[in-house]
Amino acid sequence: MGQTVKTAVARVLGAATAGVMMLSLVSCSAATSGTPAAHMAANDTVNSYIVEARSTDAAAEAVAAAGGQVVSRLNIIDAVEARLTDAQHARVLAAAGIKQITTNTLVSTQAAASVRDNFETQSFANNDGTHRWYGDWVEPGDDGTPWGGNAIIGWQDRGSGRMILQMNGSIYRRAATPSSSPSVTLKFKSLRNGLEAGEYVSVQASGNGGTTWSEVGRLAGPANDTAFLNQSYNITAFRGRNTAIRFVASMNSRFGDDNVDIDDLEISYTTTYGEGDAVPVDVNARDLHAAGIKGRDVGVAVIDTGYWKLDSLDKDSAGNGRVAAQYDAVNNVVQTTWSSISTDMSGHGTHITSLIASSRKDGSGRYFGVAPDARIISIKAFGEDGSSSYATVIRGIDWVLNNRNQYAIRVLNLSLGAPARSRYWDDPLNKAVMRAWQSGIVVVVSAGNSGPLPQTVGVPGNVPYVITVGAMTDNYTTTKNDDRLASLRNTLAKAMRERRLQATALVYEVKTDLQPEGPRSDPIAVSLSHRDGYSALHIFPYELRDGQVHIGAMQTIEPKTPAQKAGARWRR
Repeated sequence: MGQTVKTAVARVLGAATAGVMMLSLVSCSAATSGTPAAHMAANDTVNSYIVEARSTDAAAEAVAAAGGQVVSRLNIIDAVEARLTDAQHARVLAAAGIKQITTNTLVSTQAAASVRDNFETQSFANNDGTHRWYGDWVEPGDDGTPWGGNAIIGWQDRGSGRMILQMNGSIYRRAATPSSSPSVTLKFKSLRNGLEAGEYVSVQASGNGGTTWSEVGRLAGPANDTAFLNQSYNITAFRGRNTAIRFVASMNSRFGDDNVDIDDLEISYTTTYGEGDAVPVDVNARDLHAAGIKGRDVGVAVIDTGYWKLDSLDKDSAGNGRVAAQYDAVNNVVQTTWSSISTDMSGHGTHITSLIASSRKDGSGRYFGVAPDARIISIKAFGEDGSSSYATVIRGIDWVLNNRNQYAIRVLNLSLGAPARSRYWDDPLNKAVMRAWQSGIVVVVSAGNSGPLPQTVGVPGNVPYVITVGAMTDNYTTTKNDDRLASLRNTLAKAMRERRLQATALVYEVKTDLQPEGPRSDPIAVSLSHRDGYSALHIFPYELRDGQVHIGAMQTIEPKTPAQKAGARWRR
């Protein structure tokens, strides 16, 4: 079997402030240079756009002259949010000084996620979904190997791998699904081969890790399928950190060729933020806390779903109020009374803010938050139904930039993202993020939930000037010795540490069974932040040899002039 080698190239350093989950844009805006996309309706249909020009006034004037509606001004990127028909769109695009018109697409706070096994490799530990399984496949009473016995994983047939169940084979696997998810679904493809009457595979689910099981379906004979059939079972009743699924075969030993093939197995669910134990975050901040370094007088702005009034967030470690301001970017309303109000209807924003600044302690005196004395500035950019738009998030960033001195905002957290649909420097959300970075604010964003395949770090995580934070897993324990990068291997991160580069990881995947061994012509390029505040481009050539990724000598392209160091955009 070919070995899958996952290497990680890093661009993130340390801060846990971006959180483990992100808000997911349903679709990203794309720059248009002509008429609107073909899927839009007739000329009288009104759509929402972001119109960029040489100035915000010029954009507003062009929209007004075309008969469109200016919804809001986005001064940070010299743009306006506008509502235009197709005909108005064409007139605005033709106006002098217009740089770009971008679709103002929707944002969703709920991200589809899954654990999955495509059975391509002979392994109990395959992880092919956006999240990791809670442990490996277990086959009680069998031979303990994935390639033999009555439950076989990775059997290759007709160009793809599958799991085969025969005789009295039994196999199960656990998955931690969100207890708040409105729907949890088990899906897979099945192929019954020569099943006689009375033979079957029982499909079962458990909500207590396998202590008890309930049958949710049955793949029964007589049947001899000629093609795979899609199966789907609602297992929402078994959701939680102890979800488990099991297949139990019951077949006559006289018919050794009777079996059922299973392929593309997945447990899917929706989630706003991940399940976890109520334990303090542990990123080696305890020594800093002991030295009195807890983030006092540092303002952290969090653009998210809002804020929920909690004592551990309202007050710092000394019991002083520290919620400096709350801005509602949806309705353009500011709350600045140094007392908080609850605005978070989904919980994601409160979850992220707590990771950053909770002053709660556990029994041993460790803080739950990384910076328990930080000043909190909450920006709500998502409505009660969990929806938002590019323009609303940009409006939130604009407010942060305009108020950074008043509230001593030194850090901006954006646990949100979108698929990249253009060059990063053309994306309007990225432009706003870069303006915030240029002003001196440290911008921390999430890498997203779509890894580990190439090009799955989207907007604004693909901006080379921000700190993009990836994911790790605590392996569902409170100890650190089993913590690891989520779904990744840190081969390249290790190589970079050996070169004393201060970074950890963007993700690239190389499948050695799909690519020939030898030197690669597509070296990995990574922009890394240096201590003096500028970025350089580092090139890592690599070679596939003996099923391993071997990293070559690093080549560096440095900015030459002060102007380049201040704002050069490295294009890879």
